[in-house]
Amino acid sequence: MKLIFFFLTVNLFAFGQNASFSADSSYYDGYHGTLTWEWKLKGKTFQFNEKPISIPLSTSLSFDTLYFRENDSTDWISFLCKVNKPITNIFTYNECCGGFYATEKKKGIINGSMTIKLSDTLTAKTYLIELGDYSALLTASSPELKINGTRGAMDPNVYRFKITEIQLIANEHSESNLLVLYHDDLQETILYDFKKLIIDSIFLPLSENPVSIEIDVNESTLKVK
Repeated sequence: MKLIFFFLTVNLFAFGQNASFSADSSYYDGYHGTLTWEWKLKGKTFQFNEKPISIPLSTSLSFDTLYFRENDSTDWISFLCKVNKPITNIFTYNECCGGFYATEKKKGIINGSMTIKLSDTLTAKTYLIELGDYSALLTASSPELKINGTRGAMDPNVYRFKITEIQLIANEHSESNLLVLYHDDLQETILYDFKKLIIDSIFLPLSENPVSIEIDVNESTLKVK
């Protein structure tokens, strides 16, 4: 009897490690005609009001990629994401600004959050981290950031995500960059030189679990959990 219970428990646990994805057009007013939007994740596609697809949680150390297009004659748009929680995801039409929201069933719009850290806390390198309207520096003296992405109240919950290796400087010159950082209710102005772009993409959160990222300071690569 105990053996049967054990196998049932294991099977239920394994089954629960999938996330489901579907799209709901109930907020759409029909103004632009019939929507034929399509999403694709890990080889599976779905459209508005179709049967949900089931996707296993990610086990790789890289981002997953969600693809989206408005119809079969338009190009796919790619979003970085991470399937990291077994929840029911529903994409809903954004009736205010167009596009779509990624939502969790019965909880609403998912907010983007990340934890980003350095692989070597003794490094002399400096990284500029940007997620939506949030921006801050990652350095040996501040080797880990916990970020909640910020966006306009009615904008879709997608965030520009960018990591750049930079060199802080004291004096301005013809190719230097001036930037105001916005983080933790603070504003900070920095002057810097560009060194290397690590990533520049669009991030779509698929759960409230923060995406955990480690920057390999030697290889300029990312490990994503």
